[in-house]
Amino acid sequence: MRPKKNIVGLTNDSAVLSKLSMTSKMYVTDPYLKYFVADKDVSRSRSPLINRFYYLRYKAIEYGLKRLQDVNQVISLGSGFDTTCLRWPNIKFIEIDLPDVAINKAKALVDNHLIDNNQRLLNINELSTNCKPFIILRTENYCLIGADLRDYESLCQLFIDEDLLKDVTKESKICLFNECSLCYLLQEISDKVIQMFRQLYQDKCHSLRYLGFEQLMSFMVNHGFSQVMINHFQTIGSPLKTFLNKTQIISRFKNNLKFESIEVIDMKTFFDLYIDIKEKQRINSLEMFDEFEEFDSVCSCYALTIAETLYNNNDINNDQNECIAEQRDQIRSISKPIDCDCLVFRFGHSSCLTKDNQIVIFGGFGCDSNGNNSHKRLSNIIKINTNTDEIHCFKPYDRNNEIQRIHSNIIEIKDNIFFISGGRLSPKSVMDNKIVRLSPHLQTYQLQEVKELDIPKVFRHLVIKDKESDKIIQIGGKSYETNVKYNNYYYVLDTNSMKWQKLFKTNIQTDIYSHSGVSIDPNVFITNGGLNCLTNDFTTNDFNIFDERMSSANVVNINHMNQLYSHKIKLLDNNKLLIIGGINKMGANNRLDLIDLRSHEIVNSFDIITETPLMLTNFSSELIITETFKQLWLIGGGGNCFSFGTHFNKLSVLSLDSFI
Repeated sequence: MRPKKNIVGLTNDSAVLSKLSMTSKMYVTDPYLKYFVADKDVSRSRSPLINRFYYLRYKAIEYGLKRLQDVNQVISLGSGFDTTCLRWPNIKFIEIDLPDVAINKAKALVDNHLIDNNQRLLNINELSTNCKPFIILRTENYCLIGADLRDYESLCQLFIDEDLLKDVTKESKICLFNECSLCYLLQEISDKVIQMFRQLYQDKCHSLRYLGFEQLMSFMVNHGFSQVMINHFQTIGSPLKTFLNKTQIISRFKNNLKFESIEVIDMKTFFDLYIDIKEKQRINSLEMFDEFEEFDSVCSCYALTIAETLYNNNDINNDQNECIAEQRDQIRSISKPIDCDCLVFRFGHSSCLTKDNQIVIFGGFGCDSNGNNSHKRLSNIIKINTNTDEIHCFKPYDRNNEIQRIHSNIIEIKDNIFFISGGRLSPKSVMDNKIVRLSPHLQTYQLQEVKELDIPKVFRHLVIKDKESDKIIQIGGKSYETNVKYNNYYYVLDTNSMKWQKLFKTNIQTDIYSHSGVSIDPNVFITNGGLNCLTNDFTTNDFNIFDERMSSANVVNINHMNQLYSHKIKLLDNNKLLIIGGINKMGANNRLDLIDLRSHEIVNSFDIITETPLMLTNFSSELIITETFKQLWLIGGGGNCFSFGTHFNKLSVLSLDSFI
């Protein structure tokens, strides 16, 4: 009789399917994974986001093992269906997992002849009723144990009784390996597991190393992605019971577990610094990918930990630089009583503020307005009257007038007439520009074609309305037209004649996307941030200020300014800017920065706190300034949170009176 599946063990089944999907797309090669997946599931594929992250997980663990390549023995805690033992045959592996998982792994190893013929496979039916740790499969270089790690005392006795330390010498180097397993135990229990092995091998070997890959708590306050991840594991019945930030991990291994050398590498840093350019270009070619915000978010929530203790030398100093959380003030959202949550549950959309302080929202991916909780590309246009809190939903006049797209821009031209710029249906289906006319009395909209010559179809681009004229400028953006090369060119549209100009300016970054900007004076614009169109790497943190009447842009460096993308910039007055949200080098950036353009300084900075998870990526924002108040509206945003579900921000309105 097959043992009952443990809920935590189900995470192993999901992980092996994701790993197999990643190998099927040729991210890496692993000929063994298919033997641990049911035939009906072998061809199942995951999303590009999941494939890309599991590739990074694989590369990080390989990197860690290579760093520890002189180890003689690996003890894998919660090994699951991991194939590392098969891919590193020259190292002795002792694998431990819950009995039901370990028994099924043993059957796969034996039935598919993945273990030498001299294996010792005990009676599985008898073992399945055993409540104590037991050896299921044992060869000269491999041992598989069925055990609950919480029963660490019995596990320790098994190592002694079964003589599992017989080959350990004073020169042996032992590695404890943990891949997303100890996080399901209380920290005090997982500490005791590690301490048990530390004591077990003390005075018997040269050194004990630790290699761990687990979830990482962000220093960012109100980190939306982390909260979605925590809620996911809680919902499926396997809550995260050990969830630490970098400083806490270092302190744990140094003070609690007495390791001398500790290194913690988050996956955002690992991808940026440890994966070379050619390898990034290779994986970019494997699948169409356009979830950069979600990828960076999940990468900032996982880390590789490498630690070592030398039994023969306790004088090693730990020079690890501990990360100290930056202390900042917080600003809380003041939610206005607008019953429009479902209509603004979207990301990848755009919005604009009309002359009479109405917010118009277009496009994106989000919730069906029919209230059936289905998610799709949206074709409605939303108008919120910020004075009366009224909300109107405009639908296409007929099906031929329907327009759907993600990562486009919407700009007001005249009353109830808007310019829709670019966007995409899929990464390879990039759209052209349209004029949209709203009919308030019918609450419908109609489309009008725009005749254009030599304007590239783009998405994730920047469109800025000139502060006082009828001009619109377009800078950068992603395009899959092979002949698009910006080379310091940008485009200007006269909305009266609807004619474009292609203009050149030195010092301006144009081969970028997911950047932000604003008009600060008539004919004067400022841009910042974004990712490089070719490499997908961060651009500089400089601000480009360019005057239409000048041939060259002015590059301004703001002290202590982060490199950002997927953020927003708003103008407070001629000298001050608000920088809102986005992704920085560390991941999520749920904060507001107030910049003074005269002093080139960040003069104020706040974390944004909301009652529900907040992901300030793929969002839009509008700043409303009147004689009596200053409000920042945060509209939509969120994303596909890896395998943890889809998150949509709730509408938030921030009062900025005290901030400014």
